[in-house]
This record gives sequence, structure tokens and C-alpha cells, in this order.
Amino acid sequence: MVSIEVSKDENSATITMDKHIPLDILKKAEKTNPHGAGLAWINDKKEVEYIKSEKLTAQNIFDFIKSEKI
Repeated sequence: MVSIEVSKDENSATITMDKHIPLDILKKAEKTNPHGAGLAWINDKKEVEYIKSEKLTAQNIFDFIKSEKI
């Protein structure tokens, strides 16, 4: 299942998937919004964690997902 929700001002989008987001989709999102990125997930303790930065790239996100197994 894939769900994409775009904000009313079209400056952000939320993508929800049952599986990890492929690198090509992350790169398309980065190209569409080059002003930074963020990533949120629910950890093993059922707490929400997140990272956000203007310097966060599609490759950084992809590598982080793989290394943290989120």
C-alpha cells in the first residue's frame, strides 16, 4: 500500500508505505523540494523519532533507513 498526501500549499508531502521508499522516489522528492528533508519513524518503544535538516539528502535518508532498519 502506498499513500501520498500533498499539503494544501504544495510545499510538502507525506508518503506512507508498507515497505521502504525506493531511492529513485526519494531523489524525485529531493529534486521537487531542494530546501531540506525530514524523516520520522516509530521506534521499538513506540515513540516517534525524527530528523530534519536542510542538508539531509535522498541518499542520506536511504542509507539511514537501511542502517537503522526502520
